[in-house]
Amino acid sequence: MRLVGVVLATGLLGGCAFTEGQIPVHYVAPPNLEVTDGANTVSVTVKAHDGRVSNRDRIGTKKNGYGMEAARITAKNDIVELVRGAVEQELESLGFKVGPGGLTVNVELEVFYNDFKASLFHLDAVAEVAFSVTALNPDGSIAYSKSYRAVGTNQDIFMATPESAEPALEQALTHAMAGLVQDDNLQKSLVTAGHKLAGAPELPHPATTVSPAIAAAVPPPSASRKHGARGPLPSSVEFEAPSVGTRIYTDRGGQYEITSVEGTVVKTMNAASHSATWVGGFFSPGSESEMFNWRDVEGIWPLEVGKTVPFELSGSLGAWHVTMKVLRQEEITTEAGRFQTVVVETRERSVTGASEIVHTQWYAPEVGFIVKYSRETVRGASRPEAWTVRRVTRPDSHAVADAARRPAAVDFKAPPIGTRVYLDTGGYLQVAAVDGKTIHTVNADSREADYVGSLYSPGNAANRFDRSLVESIWPLEIGKSVRFEISRTDPDGRKRAWEETITVLREEHITTEAGPFRTVVVELRQRSLTGVFESITTRWYAPDIGFIVKYRHTIEKGSGTAGAWSAAKIEKPGS
Repeated sequence: MRLVGVVLATGLLGGCAFTEGQIPVHYVAPPNLEVTDGANTVSVTVKAHDGRVSNRDRIGTKKNGYGMEAARITAKNDIVELVRGAVEQELESLGFKVGPGGLTVNVELEVFYNDFKASLFHLDAVAEVAFSVTALNPDGSIAYSKSYRAVGTNQDIFMATPESAEPALEQALTHAMAGLVQDDNLQKSLVTAGHKLAGAPELPHPATTVSPAIAAAVPPPSASRKHGARGPLPSSVEFEAPSVGTRIYTDRGGQYEITSVEGTVVKTMNAASHSATWVGGFFSPGSESEMFNWRDVEGIWPLEVGKTVPFELSGSLGAWHVTMKVLRQEEITTEAGRFQTVVVETRERSVTGASEIVHTQWYAPEVGFIVKYSRETVRGASRPEAWTVRRVTRPDSHAVADAARRPAAVDFKAPPIGTRVYLDTGGYLQVAAVDGKTIHTVNADSREADYVGSLYSPGNAANRFDRSLVESIWPLEIGKSVRFEISRTDPDGRKRAWEETITVLREEHITTEAGPFRTVVVELRQRSLTGVFESITTRWYAPDIGFIVKYRHTIEKGSGTAGAWSAAKIEKPGS
């Protein structure tokens, strides 16, 4: 009878599956919290934004009697505010004061979605909630960052209704929030950062354990500076933990910030707020789903020339034989200075033999991290990559140089209608109209194009995307990133979709034929969700002009047309 009940229940959905449903979602706090020592002297301000890559317009989807998705399920209340308020409530319960003038805690909602899963004998509501929390030091550097994820279920339901999804979503939120309140490292990091703000002595960071011998070998915190190579390294180099908060700026415009260290596992976050885990300080798996023996990787320590560690790696994209080998010790010079390094090679060979990639990393014990990196493709389609460190900053620096400072946010400024940007490749772009933050242009061939948020041109008019999300990149702040999806259906019925990520990289002074400009460099990364294609588009936006003065488009994977131009002359109306 249970089987019949489920079949009939799902069959009954046919009449209402195409009507949108709304439910309120509440937060049920976990009980019995203990107040954190020292929290009562620390004030926090909790901010939140929506970082969901998909399902931003819903928290679930109804399914008809055939299991096909139909109408969406939405929340009556603001889900982003719900999560923000839950984090604020729990921090206050832990003893922190909520209010202005203190530390900033940024919350990014990553997933908030319920799915109905049916088997032969069961129908369940299965919800997932994920969010990340980034606590900032008074100087804007990251004190601590971590993602929290949990699943909630409502089992053996009779109908896949919005009301059935509600308890699963609320359970998932409660479980995810329990991970936050049980995270002692987050609480202690907030207390430590609060002491810095108040000028009290700094507490040791809870996520970093350093032996006395290593602590003596690591230079004290200082301002960003040029490094002078120390004497030759010993033949056997022990692991030296990098200081949490250390930033490694690369000559490719990126950066790695150390967010936590647990044993020899180092976690970092880049300028686009993407996190990575470096097992043994060297090996960074491509995704959390990849399986390997962490202890094998950590066996590369201590580093001794000739030492080799083999291990197996498997994941959704296949399986690989991986071999790590300590090649040599080498003194290198980069823009950041001279370093004594140990060179480690990681060679990945696919089991099928179709792919082979070689990663080479130069590890500097003085920094506790990699200061030079290269990736070469022996077989397969992976693109090469290389960078060297151009600057290193350590936590608690009070004299950070200009290159490491984050400039003030740049507000949107519309260019005057009639402005013409002549290109060094010929032709021009003329501002024909301005609609909010969308710039309508026409070129010398009378072709029209829209620049949403003044920076993003969707190309095909049939492309569908969230314009407000693109425009949320304003004001421009270094490291700020926005992810969204675009989709369209071609005339032949083929559906296409892409994931787009816009990131504010840096400020840069450039000179073109049109003269010198102070610009903000913004990068767009596009990845096809329905085919094989990746591209990078870089735009140099000049606030004084209100428009782009330099452009570069490269194809990273698949086929397409690359291009580049810079401003040769700029004419403003009435000039």
